[in-house]
Amino acid sequence: MKYSWIPIIFLFLFISCSKDSSPSGPSTSSSVIIPMKVGYSWTYHVYHYSSNGTVVDSSQTATLIVTADSIFGGIHWYNSAAWGWATNKSDGFWQRDDQGNQYLIYRYPYSDTDTYAVSPTLNCKLESTHDTIKVGLAKYSCYLYHFMMNPANGGLTVHREFIQPNVGLIRYEIWNTSGAGYMEYRLQLMYTSFH
Repeated sequence: MKYSWIPIIFLFLFISCSKDSSPSGPSTSSSVIIPMKVGYSWTYHVYHYSSNGTVVDSSQTATLIVTADSIFGGIHWYNSAAWGWATNKSDGFWQRDDQGNQYLIYRYPYSDTDTYAVSPTLNCKLESTHDTIKVGLAKYSCYLYHFMMNPANGGLTVHREFIQPNVGLIRYEIWNTSGAGYMEYRLQLMYTSFH
């Protein structure tokens, strides 16, 4: 069985050049961890690091776009190449695989720092509900989700995701799990389009 637990890993399919502008969130009265509507997009600056922490490449951008929506089992789901089918429910952000299995990716609202299982091999721990990330002149107070292999699979960090509720992913760190592990890629929000 294949799990679709890496929400943003396919961002690299959308590498393109873009100009920078200030990020902003959608106008909404409800609070969700990631706002979703067909046409919403997030553009990121991509940094690639060597195993010693040196930036190898920072010339690329990646854009995540919500491309479709559909109803499955009475629930409104949204699609993008990065996360497949996903939706916000009352307990957080969920993904749905091709077989119809559903996985809780980001618990929200959530204040407990306990670890929870995302899949049989992947765990997540909410490390903070107020990590500040600065993007240009904007400051975001983010939830920090730390994804790691479960202890039986080595317990190494796979990725860390900084998410501002009602805006979405602000920073995404992908970790190479060989040896002691190191941050291999970092995506930093440049701007959003919510219309």
